Amino acid sequence: MSDKQSGKPTRPSMKRILVPLDGSVFGEAALPCAEELAKTAKAEVILMQSVTPHGIEIGLAETRSPHLSKLSEEYVEHGTAVARDYLAGIQKRLSESGIVASYVVEVGPPAERIIACAKKNAVDIIALSTHGRSGLSALMMGSVANKVLHYAEVPVLLVKPHK
Repeated sequence: MSDKQSGKPTRPSMKRILVPLDGSVFGEAALPCAEELAKTAKAEVILMQSVTPHGIEIGLAETRSPHLSKLSEEYVEHGTAVARDYLAGIQKRLSESGIVASYVVEVGPPAERIIACAKKNAVDIIALSTHGRSGLSALMMGSVANKVLHYAEVPVLLVKPHK
């Protein structure tokens, strides 16, 4: 990137950093990098977590029985409340260290929700932890990081946690 008139290199603007989290210690591996980026660029950090019903998809449950639908709704409500509490704690810590932070809880498949959240919030970069799965494990599990890396419209910073 360069300034058209002077030809001098310009620094890309970084105003918003999306940090998707899954509630695990491994999932938080990207947080220190995002914090450093936010402090350096004076950027806002948007924390995000996706809640997805395991085993029972909402649409399928609604067509099968009211009981399954109610279980699915309760799972999502509980998961959303837990995610809000978790993200609020991290937001508070970031705010106390001088970083402007907010959070959002999305419902649905993680990769899709991360990409949609990035677009909706006009983020400049996604800082995402990867569990480092490869081979058959990644194929069977479906890598959220891989999907985000390939389909996001903004740069993606992948951080592999130390074991």
